[in-house]
Amino acid sequence: MRFGFHDTPLDLFLIPILAFLLSIVAALGIGGLVGFAAGVVLVLFLPGYAGLAVLFPAADDIRWVQRITLSVGLSIAIVALIGLLSNFAPWGIHIGAILAITDLFTLFACGVAYIRRRSLPAPRRLRLSLEVVRPHWSGLSAVERTLVVGLVIAVAIAGASIAYSALNARPPPGFSELYLLNESGMATGYPSRLVVRENATVLIVVANHESGVVNYTIDVVLSTLGVVFNATTGRNQTVEVASVMTLSTTSLLQDGGQERIPYTFRIDQPGDYALKFLLYRGPAGPVPYLAVRLDIHVA
Repeated sequence: MRFGFHDTPLDLFLIPILAFLLSIVAALGIGGLVGFAAGVVLVLFLPGYAGLAVLFPAADDIRWVQRITLSVGLSIAIVALIGLLSNFAPWGIHIGAILAITDLFTLFACGVAYIRRRSLPAPRRLRLSLEVVRPHWSGLSAVERTLVVGLVIAVAIAGASIAYSALNARPPPGFSELYLLNESGMATGYPSRLVVRENATVLIVVANHESGVVNYTIDVVLSTLGVVFNATTGRNQTVEVASVMTLSTTSLLQDGGQERIPYTFRIDQPGDYALKFLLYRGPAGPVPYLAVRLDIHVA
């Protein structure tokens, strides 16, 4: 039995459909062996294959082994770039947005590749031909039979090991996120240099990935910094001279929930300050669960 394509670029139709279906699997959070396989194919192969189909539409451009190998490397680069660009977008780094952008890129690349491939002469178009033949056990030598049996046993053991690991895998531990964005919602350009009594605003972002409802406490502490001489080291060092709490609030978040809290402040005296954002799971305690610090110089 023979499989493949030549005149009709079936691969360019199959890749977007497969990307869409695997994205659904990833978005639904299906775990186990199915989820693992879907993630590997979606992230490590499909976007790169589509990109290479645009760059190398002809059969004689690169060999299939090179095409498959380069697809993995290019896919990693594409998905990483999409994640980086999403960080500066209003929606931020979100699995749904990254999957959607990846699918759109794959669809667009396959469309461009289709146009480029159809513009080539028929003999130069990328093609694939695989022939599956029924093995004849009687035609194998004793050594070949031994190798076939060993290969079947090895594949069976590997498959059983992967299935066992997937079925008995423990869910990853939960975690929370605490980070700052500037007034425009970007992870850059923080108000670190101000003048006396100048108003400044940051967004405090709290995200819950703890697999349950969490009631967070967020404290904001403004510390005045000073320089003292350390006789032990023989050097000056920066220490906190005084601290005052400027905000204390709570946020009840469902699993997967996120909240952005606008925080506007001003400092009435020149000097160096540290604005500390402290996150607690539950009521505030002696040690915060997460902390973010913003150093500020006031002139």
